[in-house]
Amino acid sequence: MSSAYHPQTDGQIERLNQIVEQLLRAACTDDISKWDLHLPVLEFAYNNATHAATGQTLFFLCYGRHPLTPQQPNIPTTIHNAFHVQLLKPYRDPNTIFSGRRPPPPPPVLVHDEPEYEVDSVLAHRCRRNGTVELLIRWKGYDPSEDSWVSESEMDHARRPLHDYLVKQGVTSTTKL
Repeated sequence: MSSAYHPQTDGQIERLNQIVEQLLRAACTDDISKWDLHLPVLEFAYNNATHAATGQTLFFLCYGRHPLTPQQPNIPTTIHNAFHVQLLKPYRDPNTIFSGRRPPPPPPVLVHDEPEYEVDSVLAHRCRRNGTVELLIRWKGYDPSEDSWVSESEMDHARRPLHDYLVKQGVTSTTKL
C-alpha cells in the first residue's frame, strides 16, 4: 500500500518501476512497440520470484498460496540417456589389446631401513667352489628375466619359499644339496 507524497513509498515505487523497465527492455529486444504484450508475463514472473527481503514470493504474501503453474513431469531417475546405435563400438578387452604389457613391479619392502624384495619361489640351486650354496630366486611381481642368484645366507627373511624348495628336492637343509 502506498500513499501520495510520502517519501518512503515514493522510493519503493520508483525502484519497482526501474525493475519493470529493465524486464521490459530485456523482453522487447526485437520490437519495443509491443511492450504491452509482454507486461502480463513479466508481472507474473516478478510476483512469482522469491524476494530477498521476505524470503517469499509477492504472490504468496498477497494470497497465502503459490500460483498454479504448469508442472514438470516426474521423470524416473532409472531412465538413462539414449544414444544412436551407430555411435556404439564393440568392447575390446584391454588385456588382449595390450597383452605384452605387464603391471609395474612392486616396490621393495623396507626392513630396518634396508630395501628387501619379496621372494615368490626358489627355482634352482648351485654350489660354488668355496662351498656356499646359491639359490635361483623368482621375485614376486617381477618377470622371469629378473630372476637372480642369491646366496643361502641372504635368505633370512624368506624361509618359507626356501623350505618349500627343500621339501621338493627331498632334503631337509641346504648342506645336503
